[in-house]
Amino acid sequence: MKIFNNIDITAILLKNEHDVCTSEELLVLEQWYSSLDDNGHADKFDNSAKNVKKKNIWKTVNAKIDEIESEQQTPIVEFNPGKSVFYYVARIAAILIVVAGSYFTYSWFSNKKIVPTADGINYTSRINTSDKPTKIILPDNSLLWLDVKSFIKYPEKFANRRNISLLSGKVFFNVAHDASRPFTVETEGGLKTTVLGTAFVIEKCGNNNSVKVSVLRGKVQVADNATKFATLTRNQGVAVNTDTKTSNLVVVDSVEMTGWFTSKVVLDNVTLKEVAASIKETFGYKIEFSSSKLSTKPCSITYNATDNVDDILVLLDKIYHTKHSFADSTIYIKPAK
Repeated sequence: MKIFNNIDITAILLKNEHDVCTSEELLVLEQWYSSLDDNGHADKFDNSAKNVKKKNIWKTVNAKIDEIESEQQTPIVEFNPGKSVFYYVARIAAILIVVAGSYFTYSWFSNKKIVPTADGINYTSRINTSDKPTKIILPDNSLLWLDVKSFIKYPEKFANRRNISLLSGKVFFNVAHDASRPFTVETEGGLKTTVLGTAFVIEKCGNNNSVKVSVLRGKVQVADNATKFATLTRNQGVAVNTDTKTSNLVVVDSVEMTGWFTSKVVLDNVTLKEVAASIKETFGYKIEFSSSKLSTKPCSITYNATDNVDDILVLLDKIYHTKHSFADSTIYIKPAK
């Protein structure tokens, strides 16, 4: 009998909930269903029943998780020949999520999974299955907000290029500037949105093969291998149909563009050390001061997660007569000469 990895099966179940499984993963899921059937007659994963069964499965999973969280204990599952295989799908998925504790729950409900590939690059897949947008800091310290039910994939470490795949949903990107490594978001149909350092929103709109790109700051190019659809700047957008290869330019509003996630940070009468801690939390950069005296200077500042971190530091430089420099994910601040 073939042995299945329960963690891998849980990942496939979560992906299947969002209809993003590959044909190979659906085959594995079907084989797993067959392996659980005590009578040897597997429930077929046919299209006509799939949606109904999925809803029932995940309703049971969520109810079971709520019950377990309230009781603070792990239940025992007894396999019963009379039960449907989908009963066990729900029970096992719920237990797998609970027994590993809070870290496991965070990992799978934000669904972070590192997958090695034949080219030697490890890719991280993230599905936001929570009820609110999730903040992610990428390996190059670019910041993104992943909307509810959105799915992305990116390398665990960036090499010569910074490539992201948006498989479904909507994402806000605040891209760390790096002239030597373009930042590219690829969506279905080979559409590529390329920048060096900017802030923009990209949304794959449902199943209608439409992709919308809106620019908050900087310059963005939207193209595929055959057509350059648009070069966008501040408050400009484009909607592209990847099937018909047609596009429409639109004017976008910056408030509407970013209003779906909370971004404002207000710091009142704190020290620069506390400002540094806030910047690390928001943007992922560690700040080191040349002296403790500098780090304890008082500060009041308001900024947004949509801001360019370099612009925030330039403002601080002007106020405190300092200068800053970047070294990978660390920012050094010292008095200006």
